[in-house]
Amino acid sequence: MKKKLFLLAILAVALFAGQNVKAQDTVFSHAYQGTTLYYIVDSTGDATVVAPLYPNLHYNADSTVVETWWGYNKPQGAVVIPDSVPFLGTNHAVTKVGNNAFRRCDSVTAITLPATVATLDRNCFRQCFRLASINIPQGVTSIGYSAFSDCIGLTSFVIPSSVTAIGEWAFSDCYGLTSVNIPEGVTEIPYCCFYKDSMLTKVSLPTSLVTIGRYSFAKCTSLQTITLPNGLTVIDRNAFDYCASLHSVNLPAGLDSLGIAAFGWCESLEEITIPGGVSNIGEWAFNNCHSLQSVTLGEGVEMIGGAAFRECGSLTSINYPSSLRVIGGYAFQYDTLLATPLNLPDGFQTIGTLAFGDCNSILSVSLPGTMDSISPQVFWGCKGLQSVTLGEGIRKIGANAFFKCPSLASINFPSTLRVIEGVAFANDSALAVPINLPEGFHSLGDDAFHSCVSIPSVSLPGTLVSISPSVFFGCTGLQTATLGEGIRKIDNYAFYGCDHLRHVDLPSTLEEVREMVFAWCDALDSVIFPPSTHRLGCATLAVCENLKVLQLPEGLEVIDSLLLYCTGLESLVVPSHVSRIEYAALAGCQHLHKVELPATVTYLGDSLFFDGTPLDTLLLGCEVPPTLGVGVFEHYNTVLIVPCGAAETYRQHSVWGRFANIVENCDGINEADADDLRIYSRDGRIIVEGAEGETVQVFDMAGRLTQTFKHSSNQAIHTGVYLVKVGDRTTRKVVVK
Repeated sequence: MKKKLFLLAILAVALFAGQNVKAQDTVFSHAYQGTTLYYIVDSTGDATVVAPLYPNLHYNADSTVVETWWGYNKPQGAVVIPDSVPFLGTNHAVTKVGNNAFRRCDSVTAITLPATVATLDRNCFRQCFRLASINIPQGVTSIGYSAFSDCIGLTSFVIPSSVTAIGEWAFSDCYGLTSVNIPEGVTEIPYCCFYKDSMLTKVSLPTSLVTIGRYSFAKCTSLQTITLPNGLTVIDRNAFDYCASLHSVNLPAGLDSLGIAAFGWCESLEEITIPGGVSNIGEWAFNNCHSLQSVTLGEGVEMIGGAAFRECGSLTSINYPSSLRVIGGYAFQYDTLLATPLNLPDGFQTIGTLAFGDCNSILSVSLPGTMDSISPQVFWGCKGLQSVTLGEGIRKIGANAFFKCPSLASINFPSTLRVIEGVAFANDSALAVPINLPEGFHSLGDDAFHSCVSIPSVSLPGTLVSISPSVFFGCTGLQTATLGEGIRKIDNYAFYGCDHLRHVDLPSTLEEVREMVFAWCDALDSVIFPPSTHRLGCATLAVCENLKVLQLPEGLEVIDSLLLYCTGLESLVVPSHVSRIEYAALAGCQHLHKVELPATVTYLGDSLFFDGTPLDTLLLGCEVPPTLGVGVFEHYNTVLIVPCGAAETYRQHSVWGRFANIVENCDGINEADADDLRIYSRDGRIIVEGAEGETVQVFDMAGRLTQTFKHSSNQAIHTGVYLVKVGDRTTRKVVVK
């Protein structure tokens, strides 16, 4: 009988050998204390607990659920794993719980591991939702990737001192876990190790710990305090983010890396001291720490990353060490209580976009010349900011840099400044310093000082060349503007609505003035354009109601639409090269009584003299009547003075012929001399010399007697053309201007 059994054993071994099947590839079952589990034997002869489908997995229809016991009876209740199992007549020590061994065994409540186990492999107890207790024996050296993920029934367990390595996600989503003690020898807590353990309140870390990995304690929302060991050097990105109850943490002196969002959204954290060994504070490191009140930065910190302290609404104080060189974009945005004066050290280089946006409690800023440039929107909306000091060396102020800082009253412009970008100081209503930009300055962006209503004066250097659109739009307190020799262009709306602007010095180099540049400058009383100017845009001087003195440039060829609409001009001499006067250019000029047009004019635009322009006298130098747009004249009472011999041509015109008083200008119409008589006008009165004792009668062009006097008139007379009769001797035409 014994020989027969021996032969059967030999035959079995031969069969296995013939099929090239090794013992470690064979999954076999073994029942122990009422529970059947499955095993393989590895090349060393040790047994590993596996799932019956090992090494395969079963996925449900939509591939969202993984099963390793599909078609088999899963273990239930309390499971005891033996220290050895028999296979082919030999007992093999159980040293490992293998990949996915108990995955989704959701009726297991307790696990007892034998002292022989040294390794807990990947996913071995993952999704054992009812697992409430497990002993991890002394001798276990490693806990694998996601070994206990989603074991939501676990509240506590002891990790033995023999463990030196813990895998990523090892205890993630263990919602019931309240405390954990990491043993000495562990040097790293890896990626997502305790992620979303929302009931975890107590963590003990070993002195051997060097690295806390990415997301390792993220969303541990009940964790209130943690003591970090002195040997810790790295806190990786998001390590503690969304730990909403964490109110106290010490950062050890040896720490040298603080990653992105390491403590982001730790809403209960009240204060933090960052050691100097951390040269770079990661982006978003303390973002949305709403209770954070004070920050202390050690000497050695060189960079505060973008959004590092963004939306820390309780932050009131921070220091800026002399080692600091960079503050990233959005670093302190929306920290509305931050009141520490921003005095950055020499050597500092860069502040990023919106770094201090809406920091309403900062009162003063001092920036060193080592910065070179101020980034866009850095101090956007700092409502409490009152003064800014810029160091020599700063060359550029970025777009919107100080936009909507309504309390900003003073700033200096260093001699090194070359560029101010668009909207840089727009809506800074308290800014009351003269804007005196240095020689060499060459670029002033659109709307740079838009609505800075307290600026008293502006002086711009000739190196600027061009003044951008709307630069001083709505600067209602601006009184004087001096534009340096070299400036060639003033763009649209540059001084629009500066209703206290009384005086502008225009350079001889000016070539172009665009649309509405000085429109609604109510106080402007005189403007002298240099001969070099060849274009004045639409409505350039519209609604300058006090404008009395105007010299248009001699090279001007077109008077654009609404150019002088509603100005205070009383008379206007149009330059000798103008050929067209466009729509409503002289409309609404309620004091404009006299206009002189040169011989070059060929077209008068729609509504040119409409909307209340009185126009008593229109002197035309053109023999051919200019072409007329629609509704050029509001009335036809104006005296037209036309070139000698052209009156009949005007009278025959369908529109020009509507004027009753068309007078030819034939040498002497302005000053009549006859015999020993001299007849002329002065100061609105008619003067007759050489007619002593004779009666002088003055008739309008309709033949009505308007005045009778001897020698000279004692009464002013309206602007226009009159017939002057002296006794019975002579009658002459005189123009009263």
